[in-house]
Amino acid sequence: MLKNQVRIIGGKWRGRKLPFPDTLHLRPTGDRIRETLFNWLTPILPQAVCLDLFAGSGALGFEALSRGAKTVFFIDQSPTVIDQLRMSAHKLQTDSAQFFGDTALHFLQKSRVTFDVIFLDPPFQENLIDDCLRLIHARQLLNINGMIYIEEPKARTLSLPNSEWIIKRAKQAGKVNYYLIENTGQDA
Repeated sequence: MLKNQVRIIGGKWRGRKLPFPDTLHLRPTGDRIRETLFNWLTPILPQAVCLDLFAGSGALGFEALSRGAKTVFFIDQSPTVIDQLRMSAHKLQTDSAQFFGDTALHFLQKSRVTFDVIFLDPPFQENLIDDCLRLIHARQLLNINGMIYIEEPKARTLSLPNSEWIIKRAKQAGKVNYYLIENTGQDA
């Protein structure tokens, strides 16, 4: 039994606990931040196609499914993490999850799917946010009116790759800044 667990905080699986492996730099988004994020996403989440780009514990992706997302693509480069995410999906009896053992950048380079919601919460020390945002924009992977959730260290400054995307919401919790970016589809 894995000692690390994350609790789903809302929706049909509310209160369910899902284990996750003890992996270097894996830090699940906390309950308070997730509650705020999913309150922000409530209007667009039902039937949304979501991408959990650095899936880790699966907290964001499974929370989205619990709250009515149509499907979630879980991406993680760790085979151990992907195996555990598959087991969690089996435990929740969902077939709305798809799993890819891949790096985030490689997945973005080859994806043919567009998304309504993208969760972008990489390991902080890897500095991958700018590269991911550039690829998402260049490959047009975010639908118009779609949202990107970004979590990053407070010391970092967020830079958006184009004027069609706007910061719709922003908050801080401890040493973390988190944002909800919207694709307006219009140059500002």
